[in-house]
Amino acid sequence: PRPPDREARVDRDALEEGLSRGARMVLLTNLHNPTGVLLEAREMEEIARACARAGAVLVVDEVFAEFLPLEKRPPAAHSLNEGAVTLASFTKAFGLGSLRAGWILASPERVRRLEQINDMVQVANPTLPFLVLQRILEREEDIRRWIEKEMARVSQARARLAGSPLLDFPAPAGGVTLFARFPGVEDTGELCRFLAEKKKVHLVPGAFFGDPSRVRIGLALPGEALDRAVHALLESLEEIKRP
Repeated sequence: PRPPDREARVDRDALEEGLSRGARMVLLTNLHNPTGVLLEAREMEEIARACARAGAVLVVDEVFAEFLPLEKRPPAAHSLNEGAVTLASFTKAFGLGSLRAGWILASPERVRRLEQINDMVQVANPTLPFLVLQRILEREEDIRRWIEKEMARVSQARARLAGSPLLDFPAPAGGVTLFARFPGVEDTGELCRFLAEKKKVHLVPGAFFGDPSRVRIGLALPGEALDRAVHALLESLEEIKRP
């Protein structure tokens, strides 16, 4: 559990309790989805050691870390503890979701086992998407400049929302999502329905993430569309607040 009221930090008591009951795997996201909160290297090392002591595998989904500048990116979990597994992907920051391709960092033994399983469940490797990804990586510097430009725009929208008294959310280290709370709203399901039907603003109800009092706000929209969506959201919240 990573409750928003603890700023999505790992609940260490719950972790130890789960490991003591025989948990075989611990799955985390870094950056956290949907809050964008970062787990620092020291915290990740401690979690990895706790998992290793209990004989459990730590698996860390690091897809959203790609949104961070290289100098702010946390070390891959596998580089901190060779028993840990890192999952990463081209689907988010690179905008290549349709290719459904990514990579795994793990020990040589686990990689060989995963390759064997992959051979059994996949008829043929997707050669064409891999060739597309090779071309992308050959232009990595250009791609990262593009990501940096897009993230500057996302940061502006995030700052605009953070400056409103109508909502609050844990401060994200990066990424393109927020997990916001609207003071006075205990269940955001009806609000999300109103925003979708009347304002064409689509948010994910927090109940999907185990917290009905919040919503997941995605900021990965083209420039003008993002500006319109932020304006419509704030305008709608003002309208709802009026007596």
